[in-house]
Amino acid sequence: MIRGITIYLYLTVLVKGLPVDRAVQSAESMIGVRLNTVGLLVVYAGLQVYGKQSSASLKFHQYLSDEFFPVSSKLPSQNLLTFWDFQEDAGHDRVSSGFYKYRLHEDGGDIPRSADGIFGKYSAFLTPGKRFIIPRAECPGLNFHGTKDVAFTMVAWIKRMPYCGYPNYTNPHPCCEFIAGVFNESANRRQYGMFLNLHSFNSSDQVCGLISDNGGDTPGHHGCDSGSFGATPVPYFRWQCVAISYDGVWVKSYLNGHLDKRPVLNPYRYPNGIFDGGEHGADFTVGGNNAFGEKHNYFYGLFGGLAIYNATFDDEMVNSICDHLE
Repeated sequence: MIRGITIYLYLTVLVKGLPVDRAVQSAESMIGVRLNTVGLLVVYAGLQVYGKQSSASLKFHQYLSDEFFPVSSKLPSQNLLTFWDFQEDAGHDRVSSGFYKYRLHEDGGDIPRSADGIFGKYSAFLTPGKRFIIPRAECPGLNFHGTKDVAFTMVAWIKRMPYCGYPNYTNPHPCCEFIAGVFNESANRRQYGMFLNLHSFNSSDQVCGLISDNGGDTPGHHGCDSGSFGATPVPYFRWQCVAISYDGVWVKSYLNGHLDKRPVLNPYRYPNGIFDGGEHGADFTVGGNNAFGEKHNYFYGLFGGLAIYNATFDDEMVNSICDHLE
């Protein structure tokens, strides 16, 4: 029966163009039973098989998100995969809302919370040596790769704090700060990542979105430099909304909801797609990644929120997502 419902919904949504909610109601009327959450999730899995990443499966994905996985009313939920508000105390996984219920595990010790939040009273207080991690096998929905259907937007609400020789920027270790992504440099398993304070192209302290098509160095460069580099330094001690997006062609960096334009570098044209790390690819990490054979590029400061969407948006929508700073 589920197979029949799946094919029926696929045809009515994709071929006839019927809205998903009406298609579901029609299917329920046809079988005389209301589909519960489990039934709808099984149908969605079937749509993924029959329709791959067709508009039918994507529309059904959004219907499920809106119907069964509501998030903070402050945050737009369209195409939202995961959202962490970091309200949990030290010693506990941070569990996302949104379509996926992914669990950020503490890595490097307990990560305390601070009574200074964006989407609630609290935020996570990250210090060098500590980060969050989700093993690759536990977060398949964040494995963006290939050249088709790779669109994503990642948004973080952070309060940055200085370390590593601040304000002396002659320090030989520039303390690049990793915000989030799937980006293991040590194993040449780079896919996508958001950074602050990369020092390529005369940059310092800006938002950077890196995309790799080969997992390793950008040809002709030492390391990966294929991505968007903003123009405006991210200040310390103030809540900021930082974001990156990729639609399969253009990589973009945003600061406080605005595209932080920079000639040639932001937006940055990169139609190569994203490296497929396969079964043994990189984990998803927050607040630090792997580089030089060790855990590296730690972020020091507060994390108030992290949202990941499986779509890119116009500037007005990105500004709407970011619009939660007092």
